[in-house]
Amino acid sequence: MIVYLEGQLLQSIPLHVVVLAGGVGYGVHIPLRVSEKLPPLGGEVKLHIRQVIREDSADLFGFLDASERDFFDLLTKVSGIGPKTAITMLSRVTAETLALGIASSDTVMLAKCPGIGKKTAERIVVELRDKVSSLGVGGALPSGSQGSKQNQTVEEAVAALVTLGFKAVDARKAVERSLQTAKDSPTTEELVKLSLR
Repeated sequence: MIVYLEGQLLQSIPLHVVVLAGGVGYGVHIPLRVSEKLPPLGGEVKLHIRQVIREDSADLFGFLDASERDFFDLLTKVSGIGPKTAITMLSRVTAETLALGIASSDTVMLAKCPGIGKKTAERIVVELRDKVSSLGVGGALPSGSQGSKQNQTVEEAVAALVTLGFKAVDARKAVERSLQTAKDSPTTEELVKLSLR
């Protein structure tokens, strides 16, 4: 089983990369925030891998650190959440914000993730609330709900800009610049509008 991959970045698009290692090109599914932190094409990339083998497929999912991979594993153990849904969740919201939402039973925030409805959000909280604290993703948790809400707004704005065709890195930079000039607690829509200017 592949658990770690180090090699040359051959191809990179949002949510997917090809890494050349030992003369073999490995296709790896990644969260959006991982793609933002990758080196330029030809650079060296290091990913913690989760290999998911099914009857009709064998997929690799890559993360920058082992704790995020472990959080991905935890999400996929919830009934109704497959690897692709877990990757989408981790693309929309950081592992830290998701962990905080689960620990505080914030089903409204969880239900805003693509593919997650109210019932699935409630199931996530019930099944994972007591488990998230054991993972190493909580070290950088925001200290209060305001921080969590702002993080979520930023991630939603970045995701919206990527959907509009922006590169993930450029989208994040634009949103962070807009956040500095915006009024207190801007909405996702306000951040997107400011970023587009």
